[in-house]
Amino acid sequence: MDLTELVITAVIALVTGSGATLLLTKWFEKREKRRDLFANAYKAVLSWEEMLNRVRRRFDDKDDAKKIVLEFHSLQQDLNYYEGLISAESSRMGDSYAKLVQDIKSKNLDLINDAWKSKPVNPGQAVKNINHPQTSDSKRLFLKDVRSWLSIIFIRKIAVVWRNRGAK
Repeated sequence: MDLTELVITAVIALVTGSGATLLLTKWFEKREKRRDLFANAYKAVLSWEEMLNRVRRRFDDKDDAKKIVLEFHSLQQDLNYYEGLISAESSRMGDSYAKLVQDIKSKNLDLINDAWKSKPVNPGQAVKNINHPQTSDSKRLFLKDVRSWLSIIFIRKIAVVWRNRGAK
């Protein structure tokens, strides 16, 4: 191998290696942005779920009730925003998120309505006979979809599509 061939081989190897590194770096950057999106969306769902405790532990005045109603409104906007954003990323991930939101809301709504009807318990006071809905399964399924969607292994994305087929 003469010097020219050696230089050409070295340049090709350098360009190929640089290209592969650039592609992987861009993929990891996009994955981090997606991870932030899913994390913020998940946080919004958990915040909505926590509103049951907020209603139960409210102050007995109209100003606090008004703050809570405004907080529900703000959280609903967040849920709608994230569902749209995630659906733009992937319709199946949007379906997965919508299922999570639906499950959290359906299991908490009656309890929230009951909490509004009951006498307020000031923050810091003990609350007896608290009923908390079981939502860990739906959370676990959404997070499983998130891990699969963020995976470098393509077949895991297919699993997300399969798990969320026929949704909505």
